[in-house]
Amino acid sequence: MGDLVNPTTMPVGIAASNYAQNKKALVGLVNQIRSGGAQLDIDLPRIAVIGKQSAGKSSLIEAISAVSLRFETDQHGQPLPKVREIPFGPPLSNADTVEATLRRAQLAILNPSVGNPVKFVELDFEEVEEGVLLFGSEEQLQFSSNVVCVDISGPEVTDLAFVDLPGMVANAEQATIDLVKNLVIKYIKGNCLILVALTIGDDIENQSAAHLAKQEDPEGKRTIGVLTKPDLLPPGEEDTWLQILRNEKQKHKLLHGYFCTKQPNADALRKNPSFSESRHLEEAFFRQGIWGNLPSDIRNRLGTAKLTAALSDRLSHFIADKLPSLIAEVNELWASVVNEIRGLPSPPSQDAAFELLNLCVAFTSEISEYSRASPDHLTLVQEARKTYEQFKHHIQATVPELIPFETGREGGEDYKEPEFLSDGIELPTGSENASARLRLDLDGTRHVIKSVLGRELPHNVPYEAKRQLILKSTASWSALSFDCLDQIRPLVIATVDKLINKYFGRFGSGLRGVVTTLVADEIERLVATAREHLEWLTSLDDEPFTQNSHYLSDTRVKIFSHFQELRRDFDPSKLGEDTKTNIASALGAAGLPTEQSNLARLFPNDVYETELDVMAYVRAFFQIAFKRIVDDTPRAIDRDVIRPLSSKILERLVQGLGLHGDGGADTARRMLAESPEIAAKREDLNKRKERLDTAKAALRTWGIGVSA
Repeated sequence: MGDLVNPTTMPVGIAASNYAQNKKALVGLVNQIRSGGAQLDIDLPRIAVIGKQSAGKSSLIEAISAVSLRFETDQHGQPLPKVREIPFGPPLSNADTVEATLRRAQLAILNPSVGNPVKFVELDFEEVEEGVLLFGSEEQLQFSSNVVCVDISGPEVTDLAFVDLPGMVANAEQATIDLVKNLVIKYIKGNCLILVALTIGDDIENQSAAHLAKQEDPEGKRTIGVLTKPDLLPPGEEDTWLQILRNEKQKHKLLHGYFCTKQPNADALRKNPSFSESRHLEEAFFRQGIWGNLPSDIRNRLGTAKLTAALSDRLSHFIADKLPSLIAEVNELWASVVNEIRGLPSPPSQDAAFELLNLCVAFTSEISEYSRASPDHLTLVQEARKTYEQFKHHIQATVPELIPFETGREGGEDYKEPEFLSDGIELPTGSENASARLRLDLDGTRHVIKSVLGRELPHNVPYEAKRQLILKSTASWSALSFDCLDQIRPLVIATVDKLINKYFGRFGSGLRGVVTTLVADEIERLVATAREHLEWLTSLDDEPFTQNSHYLSDTRVKIFSHFQELRRDFDPSKLGEDTKTNIASALGAAGLPTEQSNLARLFPNDVYETELDVMAYVRAFFQIAFKRIVDDTPRAIDRDVIRPLSSKILERLVQGLGLHGDGGADTARRMLAESPEIAAKREDLNKRKERLDTAKAALRTWGIGVSA
């Protein structure tokens, strides 16, 4: 059987220092930390007393204790916002009053709906009627997860602190049995010395408290057994129970062994014995019978005084042993909680209207950063540029396919536009955008000319022929411009929605929802304005017009010459330099231009020359109109949607939130209320920090180093 304090297992370091020698200081330190509620965050060293209801557990505690109440849950079992530990009455200087005080404390715990539990301190039991609720209580619970805390201190008593847990029950509703069992398991885990009260005479195998202690402390290193009611020892079972007391039964062996106490029985309690009388009766009991003949080492385990002295010694060493890890845990948890609090958004200020206005300004200022494409806010403009490039490609893909050959002539199907018309744009091939493209050969062009021919003189082409062909080639531009706008819209919405969540997400669906609605409405208004302007802009091309006559003429001549070269299968670039020089000299002598592009004029006139000229004119004008539309559409969208985004949204928010009107302050306060999730998290973290602050302050007060 191991001694209660084994020199080979004595703690070293801080446990061997003055802290370990000062039992009162150590127990008081843990009690101070526990009273601040830190046991919810930290596994504090403690003693928990467990046993079945008839194990004499309460009598054992009455013999060694004083009382306070700790409330962790409300009457419905829900956690309280803050742990409350309430002194239950004045300090007890007379041990004879402990029993009645414990009974009153238990009633206070079982009636949590009574606003002031101290009302029970002066309760007169003679005036209590069975079934009548006390002090306006709504309900008296059978059991509670709140606890009676039992502390003892003084010059003539041992320094201890207990948690008195409900007695284990078997004959009750399953919910009640589970409640008590779960509460016991909760308290005896971790840094807990388990004081298990075992009734002599009841088979230890059938005592659930012993099973729970074994379950949570399988090696028996934290468990201390207390045998109660030795006066009820059944004849013939003396050896069995003495073997347990001597810690000789391997199955029930405990590192710190067993003790045995004798509290007044029912007959003795009716005589209302004093505390000292009860102790004298206990000492007298253990001097007789089998108890008086036990060896001295076993007799040192008989009686309440021996038990409390051993518990005090064990608890102080236990606390000292756990103190270094306790300090580290407090520091780590405190730092973690502080970091989490810092990671939360700032709480709403007192001047809600001013804060909401600043929030709107900050929100729209960052929108402006995206609109201006500042270095860290490039995504919106960069994505818009990709959309504009795609729009440019779609417009280019509508280029009219004008084939300078008669219908069915070889080479017509393979015709490709000259490179000088591409301007670096990949020209459409195959069937790309075929439905939107004008496709016409020389015979088709001749048909169009004839269809609008009126009083024109020979070799004069009606303007309407060119007009029709030009309008057919640009017919899809309006729809493509609107498509471009429709692709910019979701880019704007995605950018703004991200910022709405950044600036307003912490305020819940209220403010975030209102801002989202107002912003969405303003974006739709801006898009609608841009659509109107695009409709006006594209309508300008309902009639062909340009003052860029030089570019139109120059491009038409180049295209016409290209057509002629293809039809005559003549490529001046393939001529030798000497040939080119001789031809140029001959042209100069005849008074004709000597440019290479004029060489084709030396050939006879083409019978389709008029049609070729119309086709060259239409294609040249397309080039001019193309350059206009691919610039004007993005510029209009940028002007109407992206650039005014910040200022227009700010105006809409100020107006929609009523920040400058009557009642704006009330609206702002309502809107700035944090989301329930963040508010609950902030409250929980602040409560945890408050508890840990109390623990840190207690450790500093006792001269123990903790981080600031």
